[in-house]
Amino acid sequence: MMQGKIKLVTLAKSEVASGLVIIFTFITALILANLHATSHFYQDIVFLPITMKFGDLIYETTVVQIVNDGLMTLFFLFIGMELKYQLVCGEYQDRKTLVMPAFAAIGGIVVPALVYWFFNRNQESIKGWAIPIATDTAFLLGVVSLFGEAISKKVRAFIVSFSLIDDALALLILAIFYTANINFIALSISVGLVCILLLLNARGVQQNSFYLLLGFFLWLSMVESGCHGTLSGAILALTLPVMVNGKISSSFHQLEKILRPLVCFVILPLFVFINSGIDLDSISVDILKAPISLGIIAGLFVGKPLGLFGFSWLSVRLKLARLPHQISWSLLYAVSVLGGIGFTLSLFIGDLTFEATEPNYTMRVGVIIGSVLSAIYGCICLFLIKKEYSHSA
Repeated sequence: MMQGKIKLVTLAKSEVASGLVIIFTFITALILANLHATSHFYQDIVFLPITMKFGDLIYETTVVQIVNDGLMTLFFLFIGMELKYQLVCGEYQDRKTLVMPAFAAIGGIVVPALVYWFFNRNQESIKGWAIPIATDTAFLLGVVSLFGEAISKKVRAFIVSFSLIDDALALLILAIFYTANINFIALSISVGLVCILLLLNARGVQQNSFYLLLGFFLWLSMVESGCHGTLSGAILALTLPVMVNGKISSSFHQLEKILRPLVCFVILPLFVFINSGIDLDSISVDILKAPISLGIIAGLFVGKPLGLFGFSWLSVRLKLARLPHQISWSLLYAVSVLGGIGFTLSLFIGDLTFEATEPNYTMRVGVIIGSVLSAIYGCICLFLIKKEYSHSA
């Protein structure tokens, strides 16, 4: 149990650093996209065409597609590994500790989705209902880190807990509701590959090379099947063996050590850099009044904290859970507000929903404004309760 707690704290520390890098990258992308001297350079990087040849096979893509459809698979592999670790031998071995974070995560999905539905009901844009359900853990922890020791390990642990469950539920929603036309032959191949991966796990095979090779072919088959290829990362993570003969698998630990810096300091910042460079001159009253942006902004800034805090309160009221030690209701509310920082995953879901051919600036504006408002108001809340929490910690 102690190893699980140490692991959770390690995750929090790495994502705090990653969050600071993401904040810096976000600001850099905005500056580059809006300076006259660099805006064209920025766009050229994002949409740089790339051609790959394999004999007679020619595959044409762009930098943004490689990042969003390819590299983000490793992000979901990493998230899936962290969740499985916590379930098998970490903080969630005691299933009672899951109750409040699980309630919070469910509320943080249901309420923002309903808020978005309110603004977009009876319109084609209703398909974007999942955009405001996400929480950007790295960005959130980066903001929290600005308050230093005033925010204890318990608070960071709770943030990581509900956000991991939040991400897992978001992945499930992507798999169910964001799948295009199904190619059943390719889907059958995907199912077969998953069965092979599960067989390797059952046989106690630990070598990462076998899993990663099959994972690559799983990604290809899922892309061909109509499912988003990045989901293969989460599926692969669930087949990796964590415990072997009562001990943590050295192969699992080795892969996690490789993925952590790669995801936290390369893939996520790169995703943010590629997707957040909005031309501020393009922001108009019409864009801000559009149902898509209103639904996303209200979903993140209003719906997310209502869901996270309200369902957490409900779990305690029903006596299914207790308020974690060193976390007051006021502090939980501030954390819930910061949970509205959807950013990375919200942009990712928005990309799947609206950006089949070109950037949807209405969606991106909604995600960025909703996330920024949540970050600012959350920081104000934390600042106001900082002294109270410091005395009680």
